Amino acid sequence: ADPVGEAGPMTAREVDQRAERTATAHGARVVARLGVGTDNVAYALDDGSVLRLRQTLDDEARDAVAREAALLELLADQPGVPAPRVRFVDAAVGALALERLPGTSLLDRPAVDPLPLVPALGDLLAALHALTSVAAPVVVREEADLGEHLEEAQELLEVVGSLVPVELRERLQAQLATDTPAPGTDLRLCHADLGA
Repeated sequence: ADPVGEAGPMTAREVDQRAERTATAHGARVVARLGVGTDNVAYALDDGSVLRLRQTLDDEARDAVAREAALLELLADQPGVPAPRVRFVDAAVGALALERLPGTSLLDRPAVDPLPLVPALGDLLAALHALTSVAAPVVVREEADLGEHLEEAQELLEVVGSLVPVELRERLQAQLATDTPAPGTDLRLCHADLGA
């Protein structure tokens, strides 16, 4: 296992070296670096899976990796939500290896017209909401500042408003102009619960 006594961001080289050691320890080999996100670096492994490695190692990051693995294992056999199977998890080094799902990432190929994707994305969100009770044991409840979310949604609508059909944009603007809703008690699983 990788010694991880120090918390905090690591250099790209340190993360790459940790990826190599972690893959080797689990009988695989890193083929390529796929990309870097906010929290993770992704690597293609020679067995066809994807290794996600946390860039920062601290107790919170290790817990997040373990929780995400547990959530994905719970969701793996549930209908309506394509969840990758966990190949291995090594929370001590911030590692999670997942099978690669078929298809093309929307990050790699953004839709010219995203509106046709809305029904499929709505179905996915509805399926996630329906699985809340299955996932409840491993999802961390976060206290949200609904006023902050409302302000962020208003700012986003200003940026993308011209891309939204007029009647939908007007409905969104009316909804966003209402008072901040009271915090809910009926929790639902959402895409943000699946990791980043």
